[in-house]
Amino acid sequence: MTINELVKLVDRLYENDGLVLEAYRQHTDSTNFGAVRVGDTLAEFIAIELYETFPEDATDESQLEAALYAMDRASAQLQQVVAGLLTYELRPKLTWRKQEGT
Repeated sequence: MTINELVKLVDRLYENDGLVLEAYRQHTDSTNFGAVRVGDTLAEFIAIELYETFPEDATDESQLEAALYAMDRASAQLQQVVAGLLTYELRPKLTWRKQEGT
């Protein structure tokens, strides 16, 4: 698998069609390397994380495992932030409700 194939796969899975792929292209553009501005910072994060953790010479299975590990680690960190915010001293005043399906 190539990094391009992986990014295209993830882009199809991401709800804001095309933004992960566009962020990847902007991040790897030799004239503007590292400058990512697609307006969706999560798509930008995903693209950069995939790029920076991609084991180029590994098997497809190992490449997918690396991508899964990176996304799972990020998800766990975000879940810790949500849990921390929910236990913050203002929690009884919050009316936030978890969206269905998440």
